[in-house]
Amino acid sequence: MNVEDRFEGCGAEGSLVGVFLADFHVTQGPRIRIRVNDADKEADLTHLVENFDQISAYVIPKPQLEKRVISLNVRKVKVLGFPVIIEDKQYERNQFIFNVCFVVYFWSRSAQFESAIRKLADYLVILEKEHRFLSNEANDVAIRDALNALYREMNAKRYCKLNINNYAIELRAVSQKTRPPKEIRDWDVPIVIVEYVAENFKMLKTDITTQQILPHVNGRYMARQVAQAAGVDLNLVKEWIRDMVFHEIVKVVPVFAASNMYCLRPDCHHILHPGPQRRSALVQHGSLDPDNKATVKECLQFITSLKHGVTVANVTQQLRIPSELKIDARRLIQYLICEEALRRVNRFPFWKGGEKFDASDIDPEMLRMFDGHTTLDEIVCKFKVEPSDIIELIDQDANTIFHYR
Repeated sequence: MNVEDRFEGCGAEGSLVGVFLADFHVTQGPRIRIRVNDADKEADLTHLVENFDQISAYVIPKPQLEKRVISLNVRKVKVLGFPVIIEDKQYERNQFIFNVCFVVYFWSRSAQFESAIRKLADYLVILEKEHRFLSNEANDVAIRDALNALYREMNAKRYCKLNINNYAIELRAVSQKTRPPKEIRDWDVPIVIVEYVAENFKMLKTDITTQQILPHVNGRYMARQVAQAAGVDLNLVKEWIRDMVFHEIVKVVPVFAASNMYCLRPDCHHILHPGPQRRSALVQHGSLDPDNKATVKECLQFITSLKHGVTVANVTQQLRIPSELKIDARRLIQYLICEEALRRVNRFPFWKGGEKFDASDIDPEMLRMFDGHTTLDEIVCKFKVEPSDIIELIDQDANTIFHYR
């Protein structure tokens, strides 16, 4: 759909036209204090700026609209905001009112920015309460720089990272989804793909469930193990993971084990011939020791050694990891899976039948799962054993094989 053919409600997602900070001044009243936008967007914002007094009651509102997402159409543009009132006797009117607003074109969806604008407001409240960052106009240059970084990174990458006075936050535009994420299985391993840390979630006053679950999302635990470690109901944990997947904060990957096999996907060119940013990411995720980082060449040497029929243990032994190559195999493999450059070769145990299983101590229920359709991961999760234990058990029986796919 051409831009000139777009209309309100067409479902298209446009970029930010501008970002502004509005506040209530004791003598001037509601005002746009700081505004950032590209020069070619200036004409689109002219009517909004010149007629701000007509919408100011919604941008800097009464308490009834505080901490609510507001969306206003103003001719060619739409304003999205989240007004905040901080009550404190240190202010002249015993309160400070502010609103950082995103401006998009009138035809654009704005829902993709709602999560970001809420998080940004909570972040700025903390900075204001701790450092009077917003109310002190001596900080206007720093505020403008932060809003400018937000504006440019959101438009370029759909997310941005801010770090002000040692408080860090990552904001992300959430794309419209055509399908909900798949159901989370007990043996799926959640992994955080944006640089949130537990302290940041706590700082942003995220719900108590997130605070309980997040510290245990470590790239090693399956969903069932996360639930046990966090003391949270498994179904609640799986719904939390599903929600985080929807918001592109978490991905699920197969459980990692040295006995696993992996192979490169056909469309892995972006990994084998990485640009500067990808090279940096390979080193970051592939280094076992941050003070003695692996090289890009060493990471690629490890990656190209992964293939069908060769386990991770085989590769680490061949390349003498970690004694010679300081490679973090687990983190590098999980990064490659998230980048869709690598896939796990799944094992499906299949018992062909016979009078009895050679390993007499096997659980009959486990044996029933050797049907050629149940993955090794599911069996490992159900019986709380190591993959190597089951592989060793199967190797002892001539009538049991693995299907690989």
